[in-house]
Amino acid sequence: LPLGRFSLVRFGLNTPTLPRVPPYPYFQRSEIHYLTARKITRAPWLWYNGSTARPRSPWPGAIKSRRKGVDAMNGRLIMQRCWRAALAAFFWMVLAATPAFAQHDGAISAPQANATLHGTITVQGTAQHPTFRKWQLDLLLDGDPQRATFLALGEQPVVSTDDLTTWDTTLYPNGDHLLRLRVVHSNLNYDEIFVPVTIANAGAPAAKPEVASTEEKPALAAEEKPAPTPTPVVFRTDAPADGERWIEVDLSDQKLTAWQGDVPVFETTVSTGKPGFRTLPGEFAVYLKFEKARMRGVDYDTPDVPWTMYYDGDFAIHGAYWHNNFGTPVSHGCVNLRVEEAKALYAWASKGTRVVVKE
Repeated sequence: LPLGRFSLVRFGLNTPTLPRVPPYPYFQRSEIHYLTARKITRAPWLWYNGSTARPRSPWPGAIKSRRKGVDAMNGRLIMQRCWRAALAAFFWMVLAATPAFAQHDGAISAPQANATLHGTITVQGTAQHPTFRKWQLDLLLDGDPQRATFLALGEQPVVSTDDLTTWDTTLYPNGDHLLRLRVVHSNLNYDEIFVPVTIANAGAPAAKPEVASTEEKPALAAEEKPAPTPTPVVFRTDAPADGERWIEVDLSDQKLTAWQGDVPVFETTVSTGKPGFRTLPGEFAVYLKFEKARMRGVDYDTPDVPWTMYYDGDFAIHGAYWHNNFGTPVSHGCVNLRVEEAKALYAWASKGTRVVVKE
C-alpha cells in the first residue's frame, strides 16, 4: 500500500494478500446455503467455503443476519423441490390413469379361435391405434405366411366390434389355416393378430380318405367344390423373336399392354394412382426388380409386395393382393396388377425394359 516514505514496499516487505478464493464462478443464489456464513473483512462481496482464514465480522450481528438469509434461501429451495416432486408425481399419475393399449390394438371376435367354418361367414373385430393408418385381413393357408391371401382392407379405425368383411370360405381349400389381422401405425410399425380356423366345407375329401377296396374308388359327394385354380396368364407366341419388348400403360383406360415389336402379346386392366397420388406419364425403363418388396409411404406400410419392377424412382409395376379394384385408380402412384399377371409380366420383362406411361 502506498504509505509515503513509510511504504512497506520501500522496506522490502510484501503487502499483505487476501486469502485465496477458490476458482468458482459468481455464486448463484441457490448455492449460498452450501457456503460458510462468514464475511471476509477485506472482500465483503466474496463468500467461499474451506478457507483457513477466520476474520472477525466488521459489524455485530453480521453472521446472524447472514444466517437468516441462508435459512430463507433453504426454505425457498425446499419449496422448489417440493413443487418439482409434486409435478413429477402428478405426471406419473396421469400416465397411470391413461388407458394403456394392449400389445395388439385390434381383435378378431368372430369367428372364434379353432372354429370350424363352412359356407359364407362374417368376420367381426376391432382395429384401432392412437396413430392408426389402416388395417388388413389376410388368410394364411396352412398357417404359412408365404401363402398369405388377401381378404379385406380398411382405412378407417374400427373402435367397437363391427363387421370387417364377408368371407366365402368355399373359395379356399379345406384345412387348418390362420386368419391374420394387421393394424398398421403411422410410425410404419404394425401389430398382428392371429386366429386359427378350420375350413371344412361339405363334400371335401378327408385328410386321409379310407379306400373301400382296391377295385373301387371312393365317390365324391355331388355338392363337392374343388379348390379354385387361378386362371393361367398366357402371352402370345407369334410375335417376332427379335422384336423389342416394352410395356405401355394407358392411364385413361386403366390398361397395361406388353408389346413385342408391334405385336401386343399381353393385355390386362390395372389400377394406377388415385387423386392426389397421380401416376406420372412419360417414358422410363425398368431399373430394379424384386420378387417381394416392402413399400412405405405417408399413409401406408405394405410388406411383401409381390413381383415388383421399379421404373421411375419409387414408381413401380407390381402385384396387389390387398384389393380387387382393377380398372379403377386406387393406388398411391404405382401400377397395380393381379398377382398372377404381375408374376408373368415379371418373368417376361427384364432390367432395361422400356415403360411408356401415357394419359
